[in-house]
Amino acid sequence: MGLTLELNAALKESEPTDLSEILQVLNERHGALNVSLQASLMQSEREIIVPAIEIRSLGTFLSEIGTPPPMLVEDLIPENSLILISGKPKHAKSFMALDILEAVAGGQPVFGAHQVNRSGAVVYLGMEDGNYEIATRLLQRGHKTNAALPLHICTQRVIVSEPHSMALLRAELKKIQPVLIVVDTARESLGVKQWSDPAEVGDKIRALRDLAREVCSVLLVSHNRKMEGTNGDEIAGTNAFTSNVDGWLSIQKKELLPDGSLRLTYQKDGRALRGEGTVIMDTQTLRFRSASQEEIAAQDQRASAQKHDMQMQGQFRAVVTALTCFDGKATAAQLAEHLTMTQPTFSRLQAEMIGAGHLYDTGEKHRAEGSTGRGAALLTVPETSSLYSFMQNATVEDVNEWNDGDEGNPEDEGDLFCDAPEEECFALPTEKQVPACFQH
Repeated sequence: MGLTLELNAALKESEPTDLSEILQVLNERHGALNVSLQASLMQSEREIIVPAIEIRSLGTFLSEIGTPPPMLVEDLIPENSLILISGKPKHAKSFMALDILEAVAGGQPVFGAHQVNRSGAVVYLGMEDGNYEIATRLLQRGHKTNAALPLHICTQRVIVSEPHSMALLRAELKKIQPVLIVVDTARESLGVKQWSDPAEVGDKIRALRDLAREVCSVLLVSHNRKMEGTNGDEIAGTNAFTSNVDGWLSIQKKELLPDGSLRLTYQKDGRALRGEGTVIMDTQTLRFRSASQEEIAAQDQRASAQKHDMQMQGQFRAVVTALTCFDGKATAAQLAEHLTMTQPTFSRLQAEMIGAGHLYDTGEKHRAEGSTGRGAALLTVPETSSLYSFMQNATVEDVNEWNDGDEGNPEDEGDLFCDAPEEECFALPTEKQVPACFQH
């Protein structure tokens, strides 16, 4: 009886005349088949009737098909479609897929913004992260063992391109009747050996695309290349991969916000999908919400102000470091020379420091040797300034620590910390730039 069921499954998943493939599947599962059974199967091959090709008129076709259903998730996931969720490693692809699944299962708007037009049971095929990691994520999202949400999970590796595996998967799905499936990831599930081979990629993804057409929409988690790209070129694999799916949500950018949450920007493309979206992921609850343009602009403004403040603090400390070479008092010209800055640039910085209460005019004058003029004003740090103790105790290691403040961020490597043209800016002092009197 078991062999009969597997034979039926293999027949359903194979072309009607491809008996060699059916024999191969059964041989792998049960060892060599006896000669009489093989002969019987080959006799059956001659009796198989290939279905006739049906060509319908326009009117008949539209009448029989009827009105296409609305999108499963408005402006995000079409019905009966194979959609990629792609991104670079550690860009929250699996977290996003799980968030979408939960919203569809509960009939809640995805990301709080996209209406779910058909809710119901959902299935997560998590083949990459293992039982404990997936359980940790679900618990972090607030789920308990008595959860009633119709979310079904399988962590076994299912090679969906193998007829036998797909037959077993379809049998399980028939019991659940899902409205959405997530397959995580493409590399674990498709069984592709040469991703550079378009023919192999096309063959291996076909069964999953048929599943999406015949059962329900499928979200396939995949990876993006390290180098940037657009219009699907950033998605890893050949063009055969993207040409065999109905669309994709490609995470283009990940940003860590000051409050610890992540901001993800993704591109939508494909069947009924166009445009860009931005979501915020709470890194504590792993839940997503859509971000408005106004919120994005406000976040960017706050981040820019915070970066400016950090840059100014670095510049302030550079000035204080230079002051230590003059026993805590120096003229603007002396400080500018030690910091290799132009007078206009230092004048702007001096005004910032005076305004912030970190620098003041002592009222004393300094005359260069042999000068008969009135002299230049001596500047120092007031005792009320938070930088006063730094000036009293600063070491070259302190300076280097501030100099390396952006270490690890390649986008900021070599930044000059002012808004003036580069030639008018100065970098935070390295050990070589610290005046010799301070180095000793």
